[in-house]
Amino acid sequence: MSILHTTLGEYTQEKKYKLPIESAGDVDHRIEVEFDQYQGQMLKEEANHRSLSSSNTPDRDHRNHLMGLASEIAVATWQEGIVDRRIFDDYEGDSGVDVIAPNKREGGYVRFQVKATRKISNPKRIVSKQEVDKADVFVLCRTSAPNHRVKIIGYISQRDLEAMNTVYGRSGYVLRPEILHSVGPEYYGPDEVRRVVQD
Repeated sequence: MSILHTTLGEYTQEKKYKLPIESAGDVDHRIEVEFDQYQGQMLKEEANHRSLSSSNTPDRDHRNHLMGLASEIAVATWQEGIVDRRIFDDYEGDSGVDVIAPNKREGGYVRFQVKATRKISNPKRIVSKQEVDKADVFVLCRTSAPNHRVKIIGYISQRDLEAMNTVYGRSGYVLRPEILHSVGPEYYGPDEVRRVVQD
């Protein structure tokens, strides 16, 4: 299901964001994306490549890259998009766009930034002030076994995130289930993932 067929935010006359009627914090259902053994191995190898150290020990950098990449592939599978695999060594990061998917409603493309966490209760992540203008939609994912499965919690548009003004000190905006649009329940298995990860 494409979020491009749903409303990305409702506004009052003053252009302030209203919380979704059913937020991701109100529901237990999620979108689940599952990987097979081959895809899990591919994720580990790609995370190794992205890591600063390419050791075989699961250091923190490797785990973070594995969690991020698995979540990006999950969102690309859900949105029928592609993962932006470019990594820029000069600042050890990417362009701020993780997934690009067709805008089926208006034409063109939608840029997604994916944030991932291991937290089961009270999952949240920060979108830095430098990142907020680089993507059209922000998605929060959760996974404790990134080479096996990812759960997509919810999403919010860039303009709605800024309108919410959930600034976390000087760090940026807080993505948390209470402000995100709910998704699912949907399931995507290895066959659907394979369409995204094929070269």
